Amino acid sequence: PLGNAYIVGSISSRDWPIVNAMQPAYGNGPVFASEDRGVSWTQSSTGLSHDVNRIIWPRPDIVYAQGSGVSRSTNGGATWTALAIDGRPLASIVVDPVNPLIIYGTPYAGGLYKSLDGGQAWTRLTLSPGCSGFVISPAQPAVSYSGGANVCRSDDGGSTWRTVFTATASITSLMPLVGDPRNAATAYGVARHPGYGES
Repeated sequence: PLGNAYIVGSISSRDWPIVNAMQPAYGNGPVFASEDRGVSWTQSSTGLSHDVNRIIWPRPDIVYAQGSGVSRSTNGGATWTALAIDGRPLASIVVDPVNPLIIYGTPYAGGLYKSLDGGQAWTRLTLSPGCSGFVISPAQPAVSYSGGANVCRSDDGGSTWRTVFTATASITSLMPLVGDPRNAATAYGVARHPGYGES
């Protein structure tokens, strides 16, 4: 009653029938675009040099494609340009929810970097010891969290960090997964407990 829903990836449920699938059932294929709610598809992969398993679409024209690398489009996916840091391909990115030109990237070699111009120039950020990974608070994009053995918080877009949680005997690590959309002081994560796995 509320309209259509779409899922990207491989699926075997009868509740999610495949509609004009253009990619192999198990694989990361090129990018296709549809302008008629999935009835027809047109390949939109010009300039892509890597496979794609995630699309980040913060604005109508600015699109990021992530897979074995990261590429950026400024024309709604018609053409793509690969992003790199000192010639090294990116493993993942996080896009500022307010300004799509502000992105945070992690290359395969490790480290966290920030770009203010959509990936043209990068500045390395220094996390506090014991912290890795990165999430932005949608309630206040200047606030970000990083987890690991400790949990760190930045209030200035990643320039400086402070430790807000230190691992204990019962919680050996905590990885923030998402920030609360209403309260920048709240983040949700997955904790690792010795002998019990994750929760």
